[in-house]
Amino acid sequence: MKHLNLTDLAKAIAADSGCSLENAVRFVDAQDQYFDRTGVNVKSDDSTAASKEPVIISDEEMMKYIIEYTGMSESFARKLADAERAYMQKNGFISETGEVEMFMKSRG
Repeated sequence: MKHLNLTDLAKAIAADSGCSLENAVRFVDAQDQYFDRTGVNVKSDDSTAASKEPVIISDEEMMKYIIEYTGMSESFARKLADAERAYMQKNGFISETGEVEMFMKSRG
């Protein structure tokens, strides 16, 4: 299983988009909170996680949450989302068919 370091993700978003690391971290944190709220994030010790139905994420709802939570403009948040998607594709977290691969994540 792949491992995603959220700190490395934020650094890559900042470098790719030209924004500050602080804004990239705010974006990643808001997105992670959205994933907590929608049931995407599961704990590694959750034995029922594998049996759960996949959660479908609405990009529009997620972006609305991020924009409201961070106060970022829509165009700025979308720029960061594009940088994040590029990182995820480049590093194999999103397949060639656009499916998100399962992964573990951490900070630091």
